[in-house]
Amino acid sequence: MHLGYVELGRFRVDAIDGGAVWMDGGGIFGVVPKTLWCEVLPPDDQNRVRLSFFSILVRADKLTLVIEAGSAAHEPPKVREAHNADDSRLVETLTSLGVSPEDVDYFVPSHLHFDHAGGASTPDGRALTFPNATYVLQKAELDEARNPRPINKNAYLPGDIVPLSLARLRVVNGAAEIAPGITVERTGGHSVGHQVIRVGAKPDESVVFCGDIVPMSQHISPRWMCAFDINPVDTFNVKVDILNRAAADGTIIAPGHGGHAPLLTVERNDRGRYVAHRLPSIKPLDWKDEGRK
Repeated sequence: MHLGYVELGRFRVDAIDGGAVWMDGGGIFGVVPKTLWCEVLPPDDQNRVRLSFFSILVRADKLTLVIEAGSAAHEPPKVREAHNADDSRLVETLTSLGVSPEDVDYFVPSHLHFDHAGGASTPDGRALTFPNATYVLQKAELDEARNPRPINKNAYLPGDIVPLSLARLRVVNGAAEIAPGITVERTGGHSVGHQVIRVGAKPDESVVFCGDIVPMSQHISPRWMCAFDINPVDTFNVKVDILNRAAADGTIIAPGHGGHAPLLTVERNDRGRYVAHRLPSIKPLDWKDEGRK
């Protein structure tokens, strides 16, 4: 589903909801009491909340870049059923925007968990979704995904990771420029090699894709974090830095799973709290819009 677009200097940035999984709200909101988080994202009767497969399409001149691919296609059938997982609609939506998978020059996930990178290969795992693209990954994330510690094992699915051997990889270690005006920066926090992606040459004409540092727009408060962040202190510190910069210079924030405000700006109110404002050109999306199977 195409949610709309925004033009940032020479870049056109399109927001895409490519389907979703439904996951336990307690895991998604961590230590936040249910009485608080259910007011901004009501759960279903199994205490699950909708997590969008949220992707960003970036185009400029002859450059085509996709951030995130979502999908739980390689999960075992029982787990897919428990997650009420959709089939990915990313390629379908890209096609509707005039972009074929072969047109994509770069694919850049924030990290390699199943709900962010699973759609980078076909459901049967035999081919890449973007066969001509350079896949940009942090070394620490790729190393962990290939040989995960026991606590991370369920987050990295072999069906997602093994096909990456077919890809043209650019493995970076920390901050790197992918193309003029597009950079990545390793944050850690949610995963060992989690990265954020920045698009735009000027702060007031740029967007930062936060991945699971800011999982949804409902997580705009710094202390609202996932229960499964590998290092929550790092998540908190990076998140505060991103929010402070966005409030000061107008940088647009893209949460990793979209939410009610898939692209948003931030201000601080008179109590010092961060307040999110959805870009008016981007359609709001929440669990009510998609219904349930």
